[in-house]
Amino acid sequence: MTELNEEGLRNAIHNLPQHKAGDYVWEEIRWQLEKPLVAELPVHTAPAGAWNGIAAAASVSRLSTSARLTLATGFILLMASLFFIPFGNNENPVNKRNLPRQKGGNQAIIQEPVTVSPVSADGKDASTFITEDESNSGNENPDKSSGFSESPDNLPSTPNSILTENRTMIISAMLPKSSGNFENPVSDITGSIRARNDNPYECSSFYRIPPSFFLKADYEPEYFSNKMLTPPGQNFSLSAGYQFKRLRLALGAGYNHINGNTQLDYSYRRNELIYSYDYVDSVYVDPISHETYYFTVKVDVYDSIDHTSTQKIVDRYSYMQFPLTLSYKVAEFRKFSVHLQGFSVYHFFRENIRKYDAFYEASSRLVSSSIDGQRLTSDYWTAGAGLMLEYRAGERFGIDIAPRLKYNFMEVTGSSEKKTGSFGLSFGLYYKLIPD
Repeated sequence: MTELNEEGLRNAIHNLPQHKAGDYVWEEIRWQLEKPLVAELPVHTAPAGAWNGIAAAASVSRLSTSARLTLATGFILLMASLFFIPFGNNENPVNKRNLPRQKGGNQAIIQEPVTVSPVSADGKDASTFITEDESNSGNENPDKSSGFSESPDNLPSTPNSILTENRTMIISAMLPKSSGNFENPVSDITGSIRARNDNPYECSSFYRIPPSFFLKADYEPEYFSNKMLTPPGQNFSLSAGYQFKRLRLALGAGYNHINGNTQLDYSYRRNELIYSYDYVDSVYVDPISHETYYFTVKVDVYDSIDHTSTQKIVDRYSYMQFPLTLSYKVAEFRKFSVHLQGFSVYHFFRENIRKYDAFYEASSRLVSSSIDGQRLTSDYWTAGAGLMLEYRAGERFGIDIAPRLKYNFMEVTGSSEKKTGSFGLSFGLYYKLIPD
């Protein structure tokens, strides 16, 4: 029996894997003759010190007091602008005249010569003008006016003339000594009649486009060229702007967060079954038949095998952003308009939240771990351009969409890349404090 057990033990040792210097076998085979032999499978938990490196690399923080103060300050400034920006309408009442639209779009300006005689009232010359002293002193409120009446039937007509209705035309004006297209009235006044243009940007000099103030909210998903950054990034901002004719300038504040992914590599050892053999526990010889009976048990031999695994770590980077946008309207059709847009954004780094799952492998022991060092740790700024399509839903409200190309000057720790390109699609909603 001893020889049989020794032979089985030699076979078990022969089938064990060859370990290098420094390796060791965790389990020991305990030989027991009183009861069946079973090699137990120990369960090893990861030592507490193995997570120190990972815990130090994963800096998890909440929104700090300074971040709250920054958000509160930006909100107060935006709310204060509602009280200091005037809401009144500064337009000239002449601009509110509802004029019929002519066929064919904007009509050309038609000039018709008119010769009108002055009309006297109460024995006084109604065409009396302000004196030379009043003209030089800038007095534009003379107490005498000129009134003229003429029928369009007496006016010469041209094929392009739009004055075709038979109605009396009244001309009443406050005329200085030399006023516009009118000459010094001695006997007659020679002037001109202009056709009203339905386009407010091209009408007479009486029309003046007032500046406009507006508030705007934007949302923009962003897609980066750097593979370390998981698309899409999220951008939210509130802006206050100023519009004059075709130009718009807006400054705002907002929030930006970017998702990143890195790798965490584990090296661990796991107990695995290497070899099994039969162990002779006892021998019985029948005294009558002289037959020999061998009683055996099955012995399992385990060893520690090296393994590696990779886990993804999700990083969430949070920024405060301050965008400055300049746009110029290049085309307009009905309620739609197209704008060229240039912008620059500065991003203040706030925090980095890192999420990962704890290491767990049954019947294993963690040997080492390594983490990819690429991450965002500092502020960065962005410059770019885009093409914006706007739809005016009313005098005050409007929506827009703008595809934009960006160039981000961001520094990635652990990477040689210092600049990252990105593409964004911005959706905006604005409200004009002073309508057009």
